[in-house]
Amino acid sequence: MGLRQAYTGTAAERYRVAVQARAAELGLTTEGMGKPVLVRVLDDVQGADLKRFVELSNREKILQRTAAELAVADAKMLQESGAMDLFDIGKSDNVMAASNRDFLTQFVVGTGDQSLRKSDGRFATDILKPRVERAILMAILGKTERGREVAINAIERAEGLGIRPELAGIMRAGGSILNLAKAKPE
Repeated sequence: MGLRQAYTGTAAERYRVAVQARAAELGLTTEGMGKPVLVRVLDDVQGADLKRFVELSNREKILQRTAAELAVADAKMLQESGAMDLFDIGKSDNVMAASNRDFLTQFVVGTGDQSLRKSDGRFATDILKPRVERAILMAILGKTERGREVAINAIERAEGLGIRPELAGIMRAGGSILNLAKAKPE
């Protein structure tokens, strides 16, 4: 399926050129081939090595974003999507409150990150809660460049700065702060 996709649309010629270039580096030619592809052959891989290869082959090949980078992107998504209008933690400081389910659903949809849900469709609270709290912190502080820098440093370096408990408290209270900001925008 991946090979079929490589040779469809505008990417086909780029893929063909890349394959031809790599083949030339290896001393091979693609002359006479309609749709050349490069194939890697594993010689004598067995047991634990084969299992390790399979595991590594199925990992994403892109770099993962840091928690701070995710917070910046998530805060932007919250502001642009209007999801903040759904934010409702009631009288608690818990972003996972039942009253906030619509917001959380929109957050997961807006991020496109299905790892925020368990295989049965329930929220993966251990992953979702801190991510939402960091996004809210960024939404609160990230309105100015300096505030954004402070939030990024706090998220990335809380332990080293000795402010882990304070940051956790601010993030837990972030929902209440946002509710206040909605009630009194000025």
